[in-house]
Amino acid sequence: MSDIRFDPISGQWVTIAPNRNDRPVEFIPAERVIKRLLCPFCAGNELETPATLASYDASGNKVEDEDPWLVRVVPNKFPSFSVANGRNCEPSAANAQAPGNGLYESFCTHGIQELVVPSSKHIQSFSDLTKNETRVTHFAYRDRIRSAAEQDLAHAMLFTNCRSAAGASLEHIHSQLIVSPIVSAAVSQRIERNRTYHSDHGRHLIHALNEWELDQQHRVVERTENFSVICPYASRFAFQVWIVPNAELPTFQKCSDSALEELGELTRKQVTRLESVLDAPAYNVLYHLPPFSEMENQPWYVEIFPRITTPAGFELGTDFWVNPVSPEVATRRLRQVTA
Repeated sequence: MSDIRFDPISGQWVTIAPNRNDRPVEFIPAERVIKRLLCPFCAGNELETPATLASYDASGNKVEDEDPWLVRVVPNKFPSFSVANGRNCEPSAANAQAPGNGLYESFCTHGIQELVVPSSKHIQSFSDLTKNETRVTHFAYRDRIRSAAEQDLAHAMLFTNCRSAAGASLEHIHSQLIVSPIVSAAVSQRIERNRTYHSDHGRHLIHALNEWELDQQHRVVERTENFSVICPYASRFAFQVWIVPNAELPTFQKCSDSALEELGELTRKQVTRLESVLDAPAYNVLYHLPPFSEMENQPWYVEIFPRITTPAGFELGTDFWVNPVSPEVATRRLRQVTA
C-alpha cells in the first residue's frame, strides 16, 4: 500500500510507493553529455568562454584574468536571461496588449545568467572537489548573489546540474546562477505559505520542520554546528535531502566565511553519499533563496536529489509525485556511508 504525504513547503502531495521499484525497465537513456576535445572550463582554455566576470585564487581572493585561478565565473554563452539592452523589459499593460498576443501577457526577458566553475581541473562532480574548492566556490556564490541583489531584478536561482540526465550539457562540473525580473508562482506560493505559518506560530516553517525532524531522528542524516541534513518526510524524489540552516543563521549573502565553508563541505559529503549508494547517478543541487525583496524576512535552504526516476504522465498531469523509496529507508542507507 502506498503512503500519501503532504509537503507544506512546496504544497505538493507525494506518494511513497516502494513497489514501483520492482517495475521492469526496458529503456535506458544513453549518456549525452558533450565530450569535447577542448573543455572550455579547464585552465588554459579561458578564451573558449565569454570574458571572465570574476576569478578567485586558493585563498578566496579575487585575481586578475591572467593569474592562476581556482574558481572562475563567466556569463552563460547561451543565456535564457541576459542583461537589459535598453528595451522596456518590465511587465506592463502596454506589453500585455502587444499585437498578436491576444490574452497573453508578453515582455522581453532580461536578467543575469552566469556560470560558476568550481575547479580549474576537469572533474565531473561535487564529490571530486577538494575542501578548499567547495569553500571558495561558496564564497563566489555569495559574491555573485550580492552583486545580483544590487540590480533591478526580482529573484536568484542558484543550482548545479550534474551529468546529462540532470540537465548538464558539458561534463566539467559547473553551477548556474539565473536572476530573473519576475518571481515564479512556485516561489511566491512558498513564500506565502511560510508567511502564513510565521504569522500563526512566530517562526519559519522550514525551521519548525527541521526542529521536529531533529526530535524524531528518523530522517536526520547528519547535523553540524550550523546545518541539519534531512531526508524530508514528503520527499518528491528517492534519496532527496535538504540542508537546512539553523534559525540563527543569516541570509545566504550575509553568511560568514566559516558557515559557507561548512555548507560547502556538507554539500560535497551528501553528493559523495548519494554516489556511493546509487553508483554515481545524475543529480541536481538547488539553493532555494527568497526573492530579493524578502531576503531579510524569509528563510533559505539547499536541496539535493538524484535523477534515478523520471516523472511520467501522472506526475506531469497532476503535480502529484510518486517516490519509490521512502525517506526513512533513504536516511538509513545514507547514514551507512562514510563521506
